[in-house]
Amino acid sequence: MEGINRLFKVLFSPTEVFEDAKKAPKLLLPIIFLTLVVTGAQSYYAYQMNAPVVLEKQLEMSKWTRQLSDEQKDKIIEQQSKTVKYTAPIGALIATPIMLLLIALYFFVVAKIMGSDAGYGQNLAVIVYASAPAIVAMLVAMAIMLTGNTSTTLFKDLAPSNLGYFFPMEAVGKKLNILFRSIDFFSIWEYILMIIGFSIVTGTKKWKSAAVILVPLILFISVIVLIF
Repeated sequence: MEGINRLFKVLFSPTEVFEDAKKAPKLLLPIIFLTLVVTGAQSYYAYQMNAPVVLEKQLEMSKWTRQLSDEQKDKIIEQQSKTVKYTAPIGALIATPIMLLLIALYFFVVAKIMGSDAGYGQNLAVIVYASAPAIVAMLVAMAIMLTGNTSTTLFKDLAPSNLGYFFPMEAVGKKLNILFRSIDFFSIWEYILMIIGFSIVTGTKKWKSAAVILVPLILFISVIVLIF
């Protein structure tokens, strides 16, 4: 249970947690716990949402759907509405551990390039324990869903934790709204923990760790904004 305890302790004592994780990662239970929390929140969201309305909002945010006719959009919405209650939780169940493993692989490769002897497990510990704010975010989302009518709300819009919540697409346009959505309190919290964790695990300076985390993130967000 030590690994799961670290998921909560890292929120208040990140340095101690990452120093312990460097010696002994203990990752199996935390990965399972993270996956179950994310899957549980996504499952309830998919169960209670008004699928046609939510899917229509998602299509409106995509640049590629502009070329589709109304009939084609309606067909897509109709087809996905029948399966989203199953595909959403299954997708979360599969995607969550895969994303953790892939990001850890990136950390591991960069760490080796920088001359660090940190192993894959230690780099995996960085992303796993730095994901603790996602648990808080999922719990907040669940509380909001249980206490109000959120059937037509996009999952990202459940909590007022990102700037996109306060600057809707209708007011600032699609590109700015997407950019503002990326500026999220819980995500920023995760990035800070990643920077601390990668620095401790690999023995690099904080500014180098920040560059490893933030440069690809900024590039990714820029591409997404340009695409959409």
